[in-house]
Amino acid sequence: MWTHPVAKEEFLAGSKVAAQILFDAIKQHSKSSQTKAIAALCQPTLSLEDFSAASVEHVACEMLAGSLIVLAYKIIDLHGVAQAKGPGALHFESEINRLIREHPGARIKKEFKIPPRLCVGREVGHLPLGVIVHGARNQYCHFGEHRRLDPLNELVFNHLQQLYADAEWLNFDAKDGGRILALTATSALYWTANGNDGSTGFERFCEDMSEVIGQPY
Repeated sequence: MWTHPVAKEEFLAGSKVAAQILFDAIKQHSKSSQTKAIAALCQPTLSLEDFSAASVEHVACEMLAGSLIVLAYKIIDLHGVAQAKGPGALHFESEINRLIREHPGARIKKEFKIPPRLCVGREVGHLPLGVIVHGARNQYCHFGEHRRLDPLNELVFNHLQQLYADAEWLNFDAKDGGRILALTATSALYWTANGNDGSTGFERFCEDMSEVIGQPY
């Protein structure tokens, strides 16, 4: 069967429609998850069925958020416009290399460098958004394999843990291979978190993708 490659504008337009569907679904399941969790906790005795219902909705949210992360990664991979490493990324590289020198037993044995192709989008702390998406995508795609992520992916979640040390409701433990951390990642990027400026997660996602591709998304 012959197929033609998807043109850039077709891909971006289709991805935007898909992103809107994912955001709507995440919002719907997030509300349902919270409602079921609260209802279960208010019961005199918490039944396994009540707990399971809340858990299923939460896993659904995680998987939808994971799909959003994968979509963002594909946009970056296919159409991201790489930028020069900013001061934050250079500082991050410098600090990691300092730690490598000071700790000979570290997992990373050679000089640490952020891949240039991931240096796209705004900086989250000191890391470009492209690096955060890369780490979250790999964690989502390989959860349940019960093996450690590559060092760069682990560094992403260690970095987010430091940025959001007070956010006790978010789980950044990437060493626990049995859990999905996609909702944590999208919340840290303010894609699925509530915004104080009145903007929606979908609007913030579109702004980020516009910066990533160097044109309106």
